[in-house]
Amino acid sequence: LKSGKVAGAGIDVFEVEPAEKSELFGMEHVVATPHLGASTMEAQENVALQVAEQMADYLIKGAVSNAINMPSIT
Repeated sequence: LKSGKVAGAGIDVFEVEPAEKSELFGMEHVVATPHLGASTMEAQENVALQVAEQMADYLIKGAVSNAINMPSIT
């Protein structure tokens, strides 16, 4: 960011929450939010649709996609 190789950054999640002081917070081309990226109505509706689609896929096909804590099952 300082060199200009990357034009800007949007940061929503930090290693430690709440976020601690960081030099990023003073940079002109950085937008930082307190873990709110998925807190819009549109985002929540999209998550609900994705969950419903994944449940339907599992019930119809017996498949789980994008599993985090288990391998995909087909």
